[in-house]
Amino acid sequence: MNPDPPRRKRRSTAKDRISADQREELIVELRHLRSLAEEITKAYLIHLTSIIQHLVDRFENPDEYDEDPSKVSISKYKQIISAIRLLDVKPQKGRRKDLKRIEDLAVTIEDILED
Repeated sequence: MNPDPPRRKRRSTAKDRISADQREELIVELRHLRSLAEEITKAYLIHLTSIIQHLVDRFENPDEYDEDPSKVSISKYKQIISAIRLLDVKPQKGRRKDLKRIEDLAVTIEDILED
């Protein structure tokens, strides 16, 4: 059985093309989309780093949290250290899933400390 023959590309006619006004409208909308992505990224980063900073603060300033970091058990310490060291991310690729992995790890660390 022969595969379908390749289709010839249809040439666009002048009536198929967008106008200058439509082109400008598209540019404005795409720039807005980019702006939204930047705004959401900034807000997400602030949220994520604040979660991690809260964890740091719990150990750096235990008096503010009524906690004694020396009372963290060895097993919790080992769980946390191991989880951090096993984190597999590739920052240079800029992947959303890597941010999610970091967020999940921070939440896991909070859970370990709460137990």
